[in-house]
Amino acid sequence: MLENAEAPPVVLAANRRYFVEDKILVLDCYYDKNKTRPLLKDWIGLYPCDDIKLYEPLIFEYVMDHPRMDGSCFKIRFVPRLFAKFIHCSGKYQFVYVDSYFKIMATSGPIEFVHKNDCNCIVPSSHLIHMKIGQDINLVIQRLKCLEARLRDYEEGKKEAIQLNEELVKKLKACEMLRSRGEQFI
Repeated sequence: MLENAEAPPVVLAANRRYFVEDKILVLDCYYDKNKTRPLLKDWIGLYPCDDIKLYEPLIFEYVMDHPRMDGSCFKIRFVPRLFAKFIHCSGKYQFVYVDSYFKIMATSGPIEFVHKNDCNCIVPSSHLIHMKIGQDINLVIQRLKCLEARLRDYEEGKKEAIQLNEELVKKLKACEMLRSRGEQFI
């Protein structure tokens, strides 16, 4: 490592692998007191590695809500069962430290979540592709059914409007005939 390399103001120390069934997941957050200090709204969120949208973490915790150890280390505790339905065994995730101004201060290395026992989460990518295509086809079919229903409603409304128009034309002709008879009588 370079001697002149500057140490980052915040370091997230995470394991590479966590179990989904664990009751508590602990993340160590070290910060350099000389470079930064945590504020009330600083937070750490869990994100998929390939898609960090700051406003959409799978779960997050405010840094200051957790105990401080040794003056410069926070022990951040997460409860995996709160976000277990949003994670997948074959996915890579990372923790991201975000300050009060929505600036990324630190990221952990990639981590993964696994089950303690065998699971069916890890599936071949070709199966995932077929599943995605199947979901897309189902979505298209649902939209087509919705459009067909709207078209049927439109056609029925159109028929009703035509019938009402024909009735009004008949009544108008009857009124016109009565008016002309009234004029002849006068």
